[in-house]
Amino acid sequence: MTKLTFATGNEQKFRTAKLACEQYGIQLVQDASLDIIEIQSENGEDIARHKAREAFQLLQKPLVITDDTWSIPALGGFPGPYMKSVSRWFSTDDWLRLTRDLIDRRIIINQILVYQDAHEQVIFPLPIEGLLLKTPRGTSARDSNQPIVSFDGGSHSVAEIFAAGESALAGHHNAWDELGTWLQTKNR
Repeated sequence: MTKLTFATGNEQKFRTAKLACEQYGIQLVQDASLDIIEIQSENGEDIARHKAREAFQLLQKPLVITDDTWSIPALGGFPGPYMKSVSRWFSTDDWLRLTRDLIDRRIIINQILVYQDAHEQVIFPLPIEGLLLKTPRGTSARDSNQPIVSFDGGSHSVAEIFAAGESALAGHHNAWDELGTWLQTKNR
């Protein structure tokens, strides 16, 4: 079994990643101790690559980081790499007011995983399309957008799925699958 450190303090991201990695024989270990200052950029891949290099400098062991960007096409790609901040500034009602009249209700999470070791850095970017709900469902203490975002065609909000202890991207091919397949090939 391959052991890999996931540098994150986000329990929801770790839970999702751990479930995905188990099917590839990867034992994912969380390290939430890192205090890395993220660069400011409109480019999510630049942010993720920098974060991976910084994490490796501190831990000196093979690791993976993730940095998701979000895009609402009808809002010109807003909020991009700033979802974490915007979700702290906005309430769920703010999200509803902003998106209420949108005809195109797509929201896209651009998953960006970066594997880093002493010899290489490999990036696994993958966009996953979701839907903006018109009525919030469930609650979230973490991200104000979760009650109005769905990745299962509108059946459940991300908040409802996380409350049930499940992954919001279950059933979707995601960047963790790309990493798992790559690691299996690398370790042969």
